[in-house]
Amino acid sequence: MQELGLGDMVLADAQTPREGERKGTWELYYTPSVNGVPIPGIREDRVFSDPAIGEDHQYWTYRCSEETNADTVSWYMESVWITVGRDGILSFEWDAPSTEPVIRETQTALMPFEDIASIANTMLPVVVIGPSEARSLVEIDKINGDETYMDVEITKVSLSLMRIRDKGSLQGTIVPVWDFWGTWDWYEPGDNAPDSMKKGATYVTQPMLTLNAIDGNVVSRMFGY
Repeated sequence: MQELGLGDMVLADAQTPREGERKGTWELYYTPSVNGVPIPGIREDRVFSDPAIGEDHQYWTYRCSEETNADTVSWYMESVWITVGRDGILSFEWDAPSTEPVIRETQTALMPFEDIASIANTMLPVVVIGPSEARSLVEIDKINGDETYMDVEITKVSLSLMRIRDKGSLQGTIVPVWDFWGTWDWYEPGDNAPDSMKKGATYVTQPMLTLNAIDGNVVSRMFGY
């Protein structure tokens, strides 16, 4: 990466596809960093009860509609994907190149974690059942007249950097955030639920709540602010 002039990009993940034309290759995933600290992408893992599907994963990006309002313009997270095989580099993809960040504060006091945990206890039910700006799956179903449930288990809490969009602009600020990771099971009650919506059909692991580590404000990983 140094030879490509991308010295601030760090390896975040490496996967080898188990099937398809890229079987036997390695897919390397790089994300930007600030002073050696990575700005990680968000990996969502899914495990299916159907053995024919098994499990898969995807990386989140900030997806919004293409409109003139800066808060709703699509802005993908910067990343580099490199596929390597026996013959060397097979593909190179650089998404959303950005300029080198300007460091405003070298040392910033973080909110005590006890306060962060208290905010999380209050906001996690809102994220799962609403009302929330991002509209949870259960909340959307309720609006549409459908009854669904979501069982959530918080499995870990991690501290990392995140690029947060400055509201009303096409610029962002990189700040420390706490991610509360959880595994959720979204399902319909009763025996008449379709197979894909039966309890235990799919388990998804992802951040259930993200809080600004400086002021404790809720941050949407979906919208990027």
